[in-house]
Amino acid sequence: MKPISLLVYLLVITFSAKNFAAEWNDCPKDTSYKSLSEWRNLLIKRIINNDFEGPQKAISNCLPNEAPACFEDLIYFAKEKSGVIPQTAYRKESEVTYKNRNQLPKEFWGSSPDGVVIPKNILEIAKQKGWKTVLYKTQSSGGFDNPPTLFLVAIPGKDSDVFIQISPESDNSYQEYFNPLPKLKNHISIGQESMTIITVDKKKNPPEGQLRLIRESGGEYKWKNDTDVGACIGCHTIPLKPISPRGYRNSLGDQKMGPEQTKAVDEMNDLLRKYVSWGTTDLGNGRVKRLGPPIDSQPTGWAPKDSETRKESFINKCAERAGVSDQFDYKKVSSAMNCIDCHNNSYRGILHETFAHSEINFKITKDRSMPEDAPDLTDKERSVLTKCLEMEKSAVAQAWRKSGDWLKTKSCNGVQFKKPPVLKKSSPSPATNGIQAGQQ
Repeated sequence: MKPISLLVYLLVITFSAKNFAAEWNDCPKDTSYKSLSEWRNLLIKRIINNDFEGPQKAISNCLPNEAPACFEDLIYFAKEKSGVIPQTAYRKESEVTYKNRNQLPKEFWGSSPDGVVIPKNILEIAKQKGWKTVLYKTQSSGGFDNPPTLFLVAIPGKDSDVFIQISPESDNSYQEYFNPLPKLKNHISIGQESMTIITVDKKKNPPEGQLRLIRESGGEYKWKNDTDVGACIGCHTIPLKPISPRGYRNSLGDQKMGPEQTKAVDEMNDLLRKYVSWGTTDLGNGRVKRLGPPIDSQPTGWAPKDSETRKESFINKCAERAGVSDQFDYKKVSSAMNCIDCHNNSYRGILHETFAHSEINFKITKDRSMPEDAPDLTDKERSVLTKCLEMEKSAVAQAWRKSGDWLKTKSCNGVQFKKPPVLKKSSPSPATNGIQAGQQ
């Protein structure tokens, strides 16, 4: 390389590096939407390039009193990746909302101090107190006793909601198989080995759900405060999950349930569709760990703008893999793939990386309650849709990592500070981790 060419090359590299450093490490000009959003995007680029400490220091320097809410995810993720917040943590018993069975209505108290039961006159009590109950045959999973039949009680309250579910043993004879209404071997209050209890603390924003599984012993279910969410997230995007009874609305291949049963399921699902979070655990020293799936978990139904995965050629490949050779409307399939519009951890939980694709497949092809805004999809289009969502996940994985979209869930528009912000100017400081300091 000629000396003059080398000189020009070095000057360009040096100029670019200084400008890049100044861009991200300089403070925003003001607290307007435009300034904060642009600055956040520059910090996100640093994080995507595995610099987790530089952006934290820049935020602390520029906004020493308070970082706006739209930076919360960025700060949290940077702390988690830099080891300040551990990758794994569990809720402490002191943070459990319902600490013993005595916080349940007395009707559910067993004879032992930690015993929980379903009262024999539960239907009568529920009617008197305005509780919701549904006895149904499930189309999918539910409970932990491999049940065809589940009984669910919802106890709405001002500050909290409680959902209690057992699996009564049912008559599985051939004659009863096609009946959407269960016929029980024993009383409705007698379940099998497991009881699921979900409590929702509505005083928190967003409301926090805690899910526990307790086991039968001596004719009662024994209370415990283990609310670890580890295995639950494979089938739950959030602690609550609408039920999918056989014979209900769009379900296929079953005799339809009557209007009274349909109304009971509608009312129950209205409660179960409400967004609740998995909650947090306080680790001390100002560190708070978010429970549930990782913040950067790649969601099903996400793709970058103008992605090839939403175009006809890709969708035709999905159809081929799904064994669909008949004609279908690829535009309807493409439009229905944008699950992230609703499953965004605001309206519904995201379809995160460890969420079972079989659950997505079930909701689209059998239960047919999803996509909520595309009820007119044909059976063929639904088959193609599930295959496309599965194939797209790996096709856009790299684009997801580069996007940093999990750090942009909150808008910087209309940001409000608890106190008037003190916006400092960046000041020269020694380079950290190979990063140049910002310039005044």
